[in-house]
Amino acid sequence: MSTTKSGSGWVKISTPEDLQKALTRMLNKILMSQDPVAHAGRFASLANAWVNAHRVELEETEWAEIKKRVAAVEEQLAKK
Repeated sequence: MSTTKSGSGWVKISTPEDLQKALTRMLNKILMSQDPVAHAGRFASLANAWVNAHRVELEETEWAEIKKRVAAVEEQLAKK
């Protein structure tokens, strides 16, 4: 999948950040539509998905930090 020059084509999603960008794009399209209220249910669903993607991104960041700390502790223990 790739993005077209106009930006209206498929978007490759391989990270939570990519998913957030795609969801943001969809949310903005709803907000810019002639009758955004008619899409309120879809907007709420997409907003929930965006929050969940953000949560996953934060969890990945936290896990990366934990892994760094464990590696540092293991390195200190190996030196003893």
